[in-house]
Amino acid sequence: MNLKKYLFSLQKKPRNLVKLVKKVFTWKNAEILAVVLLVAVILPRIFSGAEEITMVPEEKIKVSEVIEFGSWVPSHAREILATIQSSGDIDILSEVAGTIDKTFVKIGDEVEQGELLASFRKTDDTTQVNYDNALRTLGTTKMSAENAIRSAEIALQTAERTLKQTRLQEDQEYNQAFEKLRTIARNSETNASNALDWADLVFGISPSFRNEYDADRSELGKTNKVKKQETRNLTEDLLRERDKLPTMPPRLLEADYLLFAQSRLDFLQKVNVIIRNLDGLIRKTPLDGSFSLSDRDGFITTVEAFTSDIDAAILALENQLQTAKTQGQSRELTILTAENSVETAKSALELAQSTASANIASAQNTLNSAHTTQQDLEIRAPFSGKITAKEVSWYDQVKVGDKLFSLVSGVQTPKIVAYVTADELDRISSKGYVDIKLSKGTILTVKNVNMSSKTDTDTQKIKVEFPLDEFPEDVMIGGFVKVLLPAKNGSIFLLPISALSFEPDGAEVLILNKEGIAERRKITYGKIVGDAVEVKDGLQEGDQIIKYRTHVHAGEKIMINK
Repeated sequence: MNLKKYLFSLQKKPRNLVKLVKKVFTWKNAEILAVVLLVAVILPRIFSGAEEITMVPEEKIKVSEVIEFGSWVPSHAREILATIQSSGDIDILSEVAGTIDKTFVKIGDEVEQGELLASFRKTDDTTQVNYDNALRTLGTTKMSAENAIRSAEIALQTAERTLKQTRLQEDQEYNQAFEKLRTIARNSETNASNALDWADLVFGISPSFRNEYDADRSELGKTNKVKKQETRNLTEDLLRERDKLPTMPPRLLEADYLLFAQSRLDFLQKVNVIIRNLDGLIRKTPLDGSFSLSDRDGFITTVEAFTSDIDAAILALENQLQTAKTQGQSRELTILTAENSVETAKSALELAQSTASANIASAQNTLNSAHTTQQDLEIRAPFSGKITAKEVSWYDQVKVGDKLFSLVSGVQTPKIVAYVTADELDRISSKGYVDIKLSKGTILTVKNVNMSSKTDTDTQKIKVEFPLDEFPEDVMIGGFVKVLLPAKNGSIFLLPISALSFEPDGAEVLILNKEGIAERRKITYGKIVGDAVEVKDGLQEGDQIIKYRTHVHAGEKIMINK
């Protein structure tokens, strides 16, 4: 029995399969049996039309950075220069002007904290005079500052009222000019249409006048048939053109008014050509039994009336068109001038406020100094250490800020010293810490800040110190570093400018939907601050935004780059 018969019998008799396996399954026939079984399993599937296996392409997933709307803040910062100093070495400066009475130490002396170093002489009557003068100066300065600020405020209010009135007046004149233009254009269209209808009647072109035969009208231009046919063709063209004149759209923009009026002016001028041609044809038509003198006089009277109306309409429309264009340009210039006046008044108010603040601060400092000099002054050591410099002796005259002594402590600790404006100090305080950029680019974060309570009258800046625990590597006393001030913006709804795409119909971003697919989303944006853009509308807090818009296309599957 061959192999085919054995397989056929095995399908009907399962018991024979067991016998066959026992008989055939030997180590020698193992490979043959394996091939037979493979053929028995695979061939029926091939010949039975098994389903075709379809290869499903693997879905591509792009990796991209994503930011959460409402949580992102700009990373850019402003840099100001600062110096490295030792907190254990200070210069003792004079805080008042006067005469040194006595000095109690010399260079090299070890002193304790609070020990007396020198004293000023009592200034007696001169001090009181200086104090009284400083007090009066402060009062005068305050009054002058208040007057200056009030004057600037009044000027600003006046400029703002003028701007409001200018806008109302210019808008009113602007609207009147263009409404008048539209009225004149419509009236001119009526004049042109009446004249064109009369020309239509003369030539019998449209169905309305085609069957109205008149012997007198037929005689017109009988000696100049070429000119008559040319005028007839022009009339026929204008009849078709009249139905296609642009109408006034509901939006009523300046360009729409100008287009509406200009089209009527062009149409009117073409009709004027027809009427003047008819006038010439009438005057050159010879008198005979079919065309009498009274007939010609009647036609001339009619054509002269149309000519007069059209000339007047053309002149009125041309003048009003020019008036409207001039009004549009004048309106923009007048409003811009008023807006500039408001901005100038704002700047003047800010300057007045700044100047007043500086003058009052200066007068207050002078008063404080004068008040201090009313007493016997003592200069004492602020901490324990060694006198390293002595710049004064008995009876020396000193001014405010003159160096008196230098004192160094036994412990040398570093500090970073910078001079900042009030706004810059506000930025440092709002963040709670500041980043220091060292000479080699290393960033050092400092949380402790010591600041002066006084503003320097010359520079209008405040001294701030950032104590350090130890000297950074390769940083020496007197070296320069940079203080990185945090970016300041009142809005928390910011996006990096790289996340936006500025399309012709507006700005847009890509957001991730719940399925992780990138979708386009239109937004309304406001101010651009450095590398950040303020978002006013179109997004909700927590939306997932693609950080780099140009790296991803809408519809792509996105995996967030952590």
